[in-house]
Amino acid sequence: MRLGVRDIEKLKNIGNLRIYHKDSYIFRQNDWSTEMYIIVSGVVQLTVGEEDKLIQLAILKQGEILGEMALLEDMPRCATAQAKTDCTVFVIPKNNFEKLIQVLPKMGIRISRKLSSRLRQANEELWFIKNSE
Repeated sequence: MRLGVRDIEKLKNIGNLRIYHKDSYIFRQNDWSTEMYIIVSGVVQLTVGEEDKLIQLAILKQGEILGEMALLEDMPRCATAQAKTDCTVFVIPKNNFEKLIQVLPKMGIRISRKLSSRLRQANEELWFIKNSE
């Protein structure tokens, strides 16, 4: 899903645009936060682990979402998000999540599909680990 000018116009009362420069952190693993992000432009890398042993989870680009779990759980971040290029993201605070779904219903479907995909991938990786022992 790409955010067009019309979408951003619809969302202007729900969140705000924020710029992150290359190599800056959007959030870090174990941080507490209550924001979700939609990438308007740029590339973001998601990783887990310590600096000396990072595992790349994903490379995210324009139109992709991150940080959505913070809107659904009251838990610390489970990954680190770092701008790999200069990035512009649309930031949606937790208290505006329901407004987001009302204004852009397709975003609720998008988030559900993303979570389902991540769960499926985790299940497949767990199956692979258990069957390779």
